[in-house]
Amino acid sequence: MKKYLFYTLLMVAIFNGYSQEYKKFRVGIGGGLGYFYNSGNSPMLSLVYIEPSFRITNNVVVGYKSEITLPFFEDVITSQSITSQYYVLNKPFRTFVGAGVGIFNFYDGSRSGLLCDCGTTTEKTKFGFFPRVGFDYNHLTIMIEYNWMPPFKQTTTSFYPFARPEITPLQSSISYINRNYFSAKVGITIGGGKKKPTKTE
Repeated sequence: MKKYLFYTLLMVAIFNGYSQEYKKFRVGIGGGLGYFYNSGNSPMLSLVYIEPSFRITNNVVVGYKSEITLPFFEDVITSQSITSQYYVLNKPFRTFVGAGVGIFNFYDGSRSGLLCDCGTTTEKTKFGFFPRVGFDYNHLTIMIEYNWMPPFKQTTTSFYPFARPEITPLQSSISYINRNYFSAKVGITIGGGKKKPTKTE
């Protein structure tokens, strides 16, 4: 127990030992456009996000992102992710690379065909991840991401109208819906700016 306490205090001392030029806490808010990969019906989407984050050092940031896609036609994806990013270059554009992992929720907006009476059940939740790259300029953030998740399983049960169930039994089919998407986003950050220099007498 003493050993774990020692290493914990050591890590805190190391992080506190860094002279940070920027304030620790900030909140990013923004939106953008995206593209559902391998989607024939409605590939384009828009999105909005909010991402509070905490600066561990000048170059390392961890945070929590909540995002929702706003497709032009059908499906909706919401996600809640833990994020991290590392600043490679500092001035004048603070270029970063990063990644995130989290839960992706799928809301199917498709409709069944006119010639059948159909009922569908679709998996709602998957665990996924995304890489990101971008830059900050003052309080402006521009970045791109690729959001990956396993395909969602969809089971469809159908029969033709007016069919007699004892003669034409229900038929089931299984398909998989790929909702990986690429996004390009622009946002602003509230807080997290440079600290004011301390006055010395």
